[in-house]
Amino acid sequence: MSGIEFQEDAATIVRPGVHAHLPDFLDFVKEACTRAELDQSAEFAVRLAVEEVCTNVIRHGYGNRDDAGPIALRVAADAENLTITIADRAPLFRPDDAAAPDMESDWELRALGGLGWHLVRSSVDEVRHEPAAGGGNVVTLVKRISSPAINPEKTA
Repeated sequence: MSGIEFQEDAATIVRPGVHAHLPDFLDFVKEACTRAELDQSAEFAVRLAVEEVCTNVIRHGYGNRDDAGPIALRVAADAENLTITIADRAPLFRPDDAAAPDMESDWELRALGGLGWHLVRSSVDEVRHEPAAGGGNVVTLVKRISSPAINPEKTA
């Protein structure tokens, strides 16, 4: 897995980090949400978070290159949580360093972009980031199976 290691008992998909494979990742996550019996709104929230993280890796981490490194997704579910781990070999990125989005200005006056990590944090219950062993990033998203789709406290 190009230096990215996961537990062998977890469901994992690995694809090159290019936009053409984004549907593969989202279909994989949709299947995991179905198996975990998430309702439609929670599934939407999880898919949104995964799409944002993967798009950031593709666009910013790998620079939209055709020869991009891998993105690996691992899913695990138990009675309480759906956990999705997204790993890459892109340069180290710290989501906490991303600028906070402008939520005060009229939407017509706001610059495009900059909402990705805000959407990720608003869509799932936990977001963790750590450097990958040997380089890259590992982002872990946790959605409590019984939690609301979008946490209103995180969007304010």
